Amino acid sequence: MPSRPTARPAQPLVALCLVVLTLCLTLAAPPPASAATTRSFNPVRSGTHVLVFRVDGVRPGLVRSARLRIGRRVRPLRTHRVRRSLRDHVLRVPVLTRRSRGSVRRVRRVARKSRLVIRMRGSAGRRRFRPRPISGASYYVSPAGSDQADGSAPAPWRTVAHAAGVAGPGSTVVLEPGTYAGQGEITRLGRDGAPGSPVTFTGRPGAAAPRILGQLRIDGAYVRVNRVLLDGPTGQVAATGGDNPGGEDVKLWIRGDHAELTNSEVRGSLWHAGIYVSDAEEVRIAGNYVHHNGDFDDPSQSNLDHGIYWSSGSGAVVGNRIEHNYAYGVHLYPEAQHVLVTQNEITGHGRGGVIVAERAAYNVIAANEITRNREGIKTYALSGDGNVARDNRVWGNWEANFGETSGLELQGNRGSG
Repeated sequence: MPSRPTARPAQPLVALCLVVLTLCLTLAAPPPASAATTRSFNPVRSGTHVLVFRVDGVRPGLVRSARLRIGRRVRPLRTHRVRRSLRDHVLRVPVLTRRSRGSVRRVRRVARKSRLVIRMRGSAGRRRFRPRPISGASYYVSPAGSDQADGSAPAPWRTVAHAAGVAGPGSTVVLEPGTYAGQGEITRLGRDGAPGSPVTFTGRPGAAAPRILGQLRIDGAYVRVNRVLLDGPTGQVAATGGDNPGGEDVKLWIRGDHAELTNSEVRGSLWHAGIYVSDAEEVRIAGNYVHHNGDFDDPSQSNLDHGIYWSSGSGAVVGNRIEHNYAYGVHLYPEAQHVLVTQNEITGHGRGGVIVAERAAYNVIAANEITRNREGIKTYALSGDGNVARDNRVWGNWEANFGETSGLELQGNRGSG
């Protein structure tokens, strides 16, 4: 008589249940603490017993914690007091007791080895954007390379211009740290990518951003530039004239449809804009730091030089930190249409944060932090339809939070003082 089969253990079923349970707990878990952003600042001056920090680019409501580092010592600061102080972008931290007041020399010694460290939830205006997955050939460029090489990692090319002439749809060009081109040179990215297969130029993750001098022009469609430093001035790349004897021009000129600039820094342009967009559709400018563009030594340029100058075409300006450009942070004029300006921090501009002018139409300015400009949001001779400013936090602009706004629909914006 055959024996009865013994029951098989239920290990596979138990293992499957454990996998499902682990997956559910992972999906339900909060984001890791590393998703937070940390910023640090040096003191700008010291008093008889305090250190004074100038803190720009930090939203008070996003502050999670703050601490003062003095050498190896760490001193926690009260979060609610830090948030309240940052409304004026200045934080004063006492470092000596009442008995020690007047010891200026001692405070200066402390200041030399002090750092203010602020930890925030998420981002403070400028956001980091993960480049979309890209397949295809990878090429490499290095200041120590040669354009006669094969463009591989062991044998990189020397110039971005050479790589731009070779890379096609789906290609990624990795730029090693170092300086490329020079003042007076124009680097053109003119070859088209394709939908789902763009041409990508990127700095190497985890390394210093490659520095590109002169002017960069994106003329091709579906071209992406990520993690670079576009450093001005451009030098003579345009015709010289009475108002522009040096032949300077915009630092980045975008004319290709579906072009993209992410996670980069644009600074030092002396002529009209850090970034200029014209006749291009669905352009994306996201997660960049755009600052100190314009000829600050020429009063005739005080209404002409901007951070981002969107002349015509469509697209989005998302999650950038735009600050201390000569005239306006974002200038939508004269025919920018269907441009979304959202989640940016726009501060410290001599004319205003955002201006929408003339035939600009169907543009949306939403959920931005616009502060400490001459004016926050304004229009000029606006005749285009469908322009909306909504849910922005507009405050601390010294002449007006809202200037002339004829033709602009205002919805749910918040501001004070």
